[in-house]
Amino acid sequence: MEKCEQCNQDTNLIFCINSKTLCGKCSKHFLKKKKGKSKRIKTSVESIKPVIKKIDGGDIKRNFQLIREGKALDISLRKIREYGKKKGENLIQRYKWKFNISKECTCKECKNIFLSNRAIKYCSAKCSRRAHNRNCNKRYHEKMQTDWQFAIQIRMRDRLREAIRFYNATGKFRPSHDYMNYKAIIKKLGPCPGKRAMWHIDHIKPLCKFNFTHTKEIKKAFAPNNLRWLLAKDNLKKGRNNPFTT
Repeated sequence: MEKCEQCNQDTNLIFCINSKTLCGKCSKHFLKKKKGKSKRIKTSVESIKPVIKKIDGGDIKRNFQLIREGKALDISLRKIREYGKKKGENLIQRYKWKFNISKECTCKECKNIFLSNRAIKYCSAKCSRRAHNRNCNKRYHEKMQTDWQFAIQIRMRDRLREAIRFYNATGKFRPSHDYMNYKAIIKKLGPCPGKRAMWHIDHIKPLCKFNFTHTKEIKKAFAPNNLRWLLAKDNLKKGRNNPFTT
């Protein structure tokens, strides 16, 4: 608390006007008489700031020793991280095994041993993503072999995408079900009459005869009435193995 030179009252907020320290009321009264410049100054109470202790290498060693003993840290991880940035290294990443006091685990993907405080299967996100992709591909191929309706839908979707990419300069900008009706196609074709390698899904009127710049033409090309099962030998004899060029 400081005293106003005009009224001698204790105040926290004072103003400095023409080398005089005045309170709020006195400063307003003084400014009415004289046009002086005023500025706010910090009192002794406001100027007090908490003292932040700077850590050094001894504090780092002491806290790492506390971790080995299983005790709590006496400084925050933020201060350890800031100290590492000044030294040009990531101390938390470097001593990560000390912060995760846990059991040893074996990664199911790369078979590396790592420490973790949770029951996880993989040591990193890269190994987890690799295993996830392999499992998805395995389920996809199994479904292609067992579910004939799913197989027809995937093959027709891929053929539509390649045909639009081959004939249309703008490319595919709508979902595939806007161009063809999967349920009607599956009902019309039915399951493959024999081994899948010996039978093709043939377009009675080739795709090259349609104008793929119009959506109506694409729907006609992939209409159920324009599709049929055909032996691969007969398809090769007619020279229509590639529906995009014949």
